[in-house]
Amino acid sequence: MRSQRLTTVSRVIDLHVHSSFSDGSESPTALAELAAAAGLSAMALTDHDTTAGIAEARVAFAERNIELVVGCEVSLKDMGHDIVADDGSISHPSIHVLAYFVPEDPAHPLQQLLAGLQDDRETRNARLLAKLHELGYDRLTWDDLMQRAGAKNLGRPHFAAALLANYADDLAGGSVEEKTRTIFNEILGDSGSAYISKAHLTVADVAAAAGPEVVLSIAHPLFNYGSRDLSSSTVIKEIVPTLERLRDDGLRGVECWYGQFDDRTRREMVAITRGLGMIPTGGSDFHGSFKPEVAFAKGRFNDLSVPDNVLDQLRELAS
Repeated sequence: MRSQRLTTVSRVIDLHVHSSFSDGSESPTALAELAAAAGLSAMALTDHDTTAGIAEARVAFAERNIELVVGCEVSLKDMGHDIVADDGSISHPSIHVLAYFVPEDPAHPLQQLLAGLQDDRETRNARLLAKLHELGYDRLTWDDLMQRAGAKNLGRPHFAAALLANYADDLAGGSVEEKTRTIFNEILGDSGSAYISKAHLTVADVAAAAGPEVVLSIAHPLFNYGSRDLSSSTVIKEIVPTLERLRDDGLRGVECWYGQFDDRTRREMVAITRGLGMIPTGGSDFHGSFKPEVAFAKGRFNDLSVPDNVLDQLRELAS
């Protein structure tokens, strides 16, 4: 009896995982194998702006008797949050929102919105390659990039891998991880020399398309709002008013048990989120070999443990 009780308590989930259908290195089937090895009761596949990997995942997860949550991670802009530069110019932060229980009907308004984002992604990738050529990275080719993406969603990790393969000697840093960090910080990231802005959809836009049966939770909010200072004072001062505003726009959850937050920050975020009447969600943000420092279901510090009752709370909202 004691052993059964411990097994029940220790069941965990991972609600933020990427596959090779967006910017992860592992197939949905491989993710199912990892989920089984980790003892997960459920996992959400949250590829960027697409549910294309769900069909393969559904078969693989059913074979292993693990619940699969149909999700995606949508790239948005928070137009209600101004970032004022030294020269007085104003910009708005890019944010990511996790959508859970996404309908798969192509005619659903959310799927229509995702299709538009995919079209934008294709156009943006072509512009990104042209920009990289302008900057002198002309050894990058479209065929090589598509081969790295495996004919699936081409994304920045594939561009980064191509840059690393062709220009490793020109990049700052000693290790592959350091050179990859240089690529994102100086070339591909939001402030990089080759950055191409995404479509400017908002939380309210996605909430309207999603409807009440889809639950929206903001992913890694502390990072999206430009702060790596995860002190309690920063969390309380900067994040709470933002979450209140986004809650009014349709956000119902906050990713608190995040793979790259330390334990103290997770606890702080859980308390804040519950105080706002929202649901704390959590996941590793696993990308496989594209983010080797983040372990599946365990996160960056190998200590992540998202309780499975979070999924019960999400289901209640969706129903």
